[in-house]
Amino acid sequence: MAEHQQLARLQVASGGYLAQLTNLGVPYLARAGVLVVMFVVAMMIMHDLGFTPDHSQRPLAEMKLIIRSSVDNGLKVPAIRATMMAGVFSGGVGMMAVEVVGGQGSRWG
Repeated sequence: MAEHQQLARLQVASGGYLAQLTNLGVPYLARAGVLVVMFVVAMMIMHDLGFTPDHSQRPLAEMKLIIRSSVDNGLKVPAIRATMMAGVFSGGVGMMAVEVVGGQGSRWG
């Protein structure tokens, strides 16, 4: 068995055990606490070397520039526009499928 699968089984078992000792919300709170600790550790350890913020323009002007370049390099290019629209429609079909399957009495609803 792969190491990743063993770790996943350990996490599931420990979450179940913790929920059995307390209540069902405690494993979620424990996971949130671990994520907060990992975020703090990452903030202290990881450094962005070589990054200097550009303060030459005002924030709104910079946002307009980013939006304009996104439209120019995204929506105005036919291949990228088709890919973006395909993502929107496939996500919509997925949501519709969940609604159809999630009717009353089903295991999703």
